[in-house]
Amino acid sequence: MKAMRNFWAREWLMRDVGSSHGTNDVSTIIKIAQIDGLLSPNAETTDVGQSYVTANRHRVEVLKHDTIVYPV
Repeated sequence: MKAMRNFWAREWLMRDVGSSHGTNDVSTIIKIAQIDGLLSPNAETTDVGQSYVTANRHRVEVLKHDTIVYPV
């Protein structure tokens, strides 16, 4: 279950970074997140990234079946 939560945390983080920087290009999003220290060189969520997700998770609701629902 932890792997699934990590997946969705990384997914949300990347969508948030992409939205903040106005891009949908995954490579660009990963590079930005790595520069910001949110993702490691192998695109895993870092401790800083986990803290970012935790601090901002009020902006998204993860349902029981791990579907992300963005506020309207």
